[in-house]
Amino acid sequence: MKFKKYDKARMLKEKERVEFEGQMGSSLYFKVFSGDAEYPVVFRGPQKQWLCDCQYFVIKGKTCSHVLACKLILKETLEKTKPSP
Repeated sequence: MKFKKYDKARMLKEKERVEFEGQMGSSLYFKVFSGDAEYPVVFRGPQKQWLCDCQYFVIKGKTCSHVLACKLILKETLEKTKPSP
């Protein structure tokens, strides 16, 4: 099951289904479009905590594909801004 979750996250990223909404203080806000639904995803910096409104995240309390897609976007953005040696 974990494998499918990562595949879905990659697909969401590649199909540009993740939008960065902005930053307020140390929190980052994203919107993820999956199927016909839209999921708000938040990263709270100081606590290093990810939050999503999807049922998988809320009920199981485990990282969902929406959060993973946002992590992929964030990682890619950080790699692009990393200074060259």
